Amino acid sequence: MNLSISRLCKTAALILLLVSFTTYAQWSDSPSDEIMIRGGWLFDGISNTRRQNTGIVIRGGKIVEVDADLQEKDLTATNVVDLTDSETVLPGMIDLHAHYNFDLVDVGRVEEVV
Repeated sequence: MNLSISRLCKTAALILLLVSFTTYAQWSDSPSDEIMIRGGWLFDGISNTRRQNTGIVIRGGKIVEVDADLQEKDLTATNVVDLTDSETVLPGMIDLHAHYNFDLVDVGRVEEVV
């Protein structure tokens, strides 16, 4: 009797382990974990100007590609955020307060920031 209970516990543990690995593999590789941001403008902080945003790919909460060509990608199972021409995205930056469209003292962008 002890042998059968021990075997039952081991079998149940193995099944539970296999199910958890299968679930994790499906979750981590799912396309719904991806977010694509397209349209609008892109300001990367490297150049002095903003440019048209061709696409930003976010996977697992991390930016994995900027200037992505989304025309070649299958977006059916992906979360897509479409920006308008009046919106600007700053990948990787968290900005709590800024005035990007203002020329406060009639000088360039760098001199305005205090």
